[in-house]
Parts: sequence; C-alpha cells; structure tokens
Amino acid sequence: MRRASGINGFNWRGPARRLWVHTHPGFSQAHEQALAELTKKLGALEEPEVTGQLIDLPEYYSWGEELTETRSQIQHRIIESVNGLKSLSAGRVVVVKNQEHHNALGVILQVSSNSTSRVFTALVLCDKPVSEDPRERGPASPDVPYPDDLVGFKLFLPEGPCDHTVAKLQPGDVAAITTKVLRLNGDKILEDFSKRQQPKFKKDPPSAAVTTAVQELLRLAQAHPTGPPTLDPVNDLQLKDVSVVEGGLRARKLKELIRGAQCVHSSRFPAQYLKLRERMQIQKEMERLRFLLSDQSLLLLPEYHQRVEVLRTLGYVDEAGTVKLAGRVACAMSSHELLLTEASTGSYSFQSSWAGGHRPRCGSASPTTYTTSLGPSWWTVSPPLLEPSSAYQRPEDSVHHCTPPQGGD
Repeated sequence: MRRASGINGFNWRGPARRLWVHTHPGFSQAHEQALAELTKKLGALEEPEVTGQLIDLPEYYSWGEELTETRSQIQHRIIESVNGLKSLSAGRVVVVKNQEHHNALGVILQVSSNSTSRVFTALVLCDKPVSEDPRERGPASPDVPYPDDLVGFKLFLPEGPCDHTVAKLQPGDVAAITTKVLRLNGDKILEDFSKRQQPKFKKDPPSAAVTTAVQELLRLAQAHPTGPPTLDPVNDLQLKDVSVVEGGLRARKLKELIRGAQCVHSSRFPAQYLKLRERMQIQKEMERLRFLLSDQSLLLLPEYHQRVEVLRTLGYVDEAGTVKLAGRVACAMSSHELLLTEASTGSYSFQSSWAGGHRPRCGSASPTTYTTSLGPSWWTVSPPLLEPSSAYQRPEDSVHHCTPPQGGD
C-alpha cells in the first residue's frame, strides 16, 4: 500500500484508485498503451529550431492557442446569452467555422428550435466543386497562421468561381457575429435552393434573391479579408459577466504580443512552426492521457463517488479523506476487503442471497453474495471463509449473521 508519511496523513485515494482499476481491468490498459505509442512517436520527431529570429516561436504558438481558446469561451458565453441569441436573427451575417466551412461568411435565413437548442439555417459561401469525388481533390495544405490570421479571422475566399450552399448551423458553428445585417427574403432563398437540388432543375441558374445575397457576402469577404467588424460582447450585447470582461482584456493583450512576434519574419518560420505544432499536439494528448491515469480523473466519475460515499458511510474514511481504523484494517486485506473487515469488527450483519434464505454450510463449495443495509456488496465470496453462527442473531433480525473463525478454526 502506498502510505503518506505519518499515520494521520494516510489518505484513501491511493487504495481506492487501485480498487477501481482492479475492478475495471480495461480502465488503464488502453490509455497506457496509447501513452507508450505517443512517447515513442515524440522521441522520433525532429526538434524545431528556436534560435535567432525563431527564439520566440514557442511563445508565439502558445499565444495563438490561448487566443483561440479565449475567443471560443467568450463566443460560448455570447451564444448562451439572451442578447446574443436575439442578435442571431434572419439577415445577420456571421462567420461560420465547422468541419465543412472554415471562417466562411454566411447569412442567417431562418431560425428554428429543437428539443435541445436553436438551429440556424444559413446561406454560406463555398468553392465551386471541381470534382464530385473527394479523393480527386487532393489533400489540403497545412495552415501556418501569421499574426493577421490569428488576430483576425482570415476569412475564406474562393480560389475559383464562387459558389454557395445552405447549411444547418448549431450555435457552436458560429465563430463570430458581425455588425452587418442584410435585407433579404429567407423563404424565397430557401425555396429556390431546394428547387435546384432536384435533378430536373439542377442546372437552373440561382434566383435574383440568391445572387444578390451571395454577391454581398463575397463583397464583404473581399473588403475585410481578416474579418468584418463584430459585435462587442460588452458594449453591444451588454454582457457584464466577469469571465467575458476579463477574457476580452486578455484577448487584447494576446493580440499585442502576437503582432510583436519576431519569428514570423524568418524565412524558416513555416517549416519550423509545423514541426513545433506537431510536437505540441502530441505532448497535449500525452498530458490528457496522464490525467486519465491519475487519481484526479476518478473524481469526475459518478460511480467512483458512490463508492467513496459507501466508505464514508461505513466509517472507513472521514470527511477530510483520512483513513480511519476500520479503513486501515480493510487496506491490510488482499481481497474481500469490506466483507472481511465488517465481519471481523462486528459492525454489520450480512444477509445471504442464497435462494430460499437458507444459510450455506461451511463445507459448501458454491459462492455466495452478501448484502448489507447499504445494498449488495461489491464482492462474491466462497465459503468457508467465515464460520456462520446463530449465537449472535437477535430475535428481531431476519438475516443470517457471520462471525470470524473462533479459536483459530
């Protein structure tokens, strides 16, 4: 057993975690294997250069990651707010970011609600597909963000002819809410788009309403390549949450740091940034796996908390998590900890779950499960581990009692 220094410092988390892993054999094996593979992969990677102009490359990467995360948290607060949802009405221009679209401008056509959240139907800019087969389009080139890309949004601009699509957006797909509102007829645009999805009308040109909306979105994207002005969460949407205000201040500071970075002026920046990003992503996943293998991760599991509550109820640990005398006895057991401890201390009666309520004979080789007033125990035992005795059975009890062997039997 892992014991902290001093008797009073002995904490339950170490033994409880080992019990959890023992009763859930697949809990850590997959994580440990994945961690070993990532460790091997990390060791094979080439170290990025961080000398000369590239001296602040690690900080630049960290600033960019933090800015992205801060923006995401602020946007989540906006979407959850009443004023934020009110602003997402038909005609509002938004920045769309999901698996299909990366910072593409779109305009909301219709707002609907389902059982869990709101759904926004939007007209979104996209590239005209060159090939219907995704395998023929070739792999996308890795994106290396420069300061303008991180500080702004680096809007999607079609490389060839501009096309459009209608997408169902979840609140999390809206990366930013712009100040621009278009006057349009959302129903007409949806009707025209649905009509052109039919094989008979597939080659028909889009209606004037669709063409006007697409041209306006394209004009906005070309005029603001790093993103049009967006609604300020504090001044425009009146969000006074401390996390939003502090997040906005931190975002401004990060933008200043990113703009002053020196590494982006090096000709080796793109290649070295990709090397660093790959290494950092692997290290981040390794940290996640180490957390899942740690004692702290168990605190997030409801079943784990239920088991700890049983230990508290039995008096094995106190509210501070320190193991008491009965808990120390249980820690000394190699198996059937609670059952043997309860029997040896005489704290609880055990009820046999054998059919008909008959007590098993000591010579029986069949296993039995015992229950206490707290419910079924976690262990199934095989007699004769304990000698059954009726000497300690009270008349008002309708359960069978077990006592430890007497006189060394």
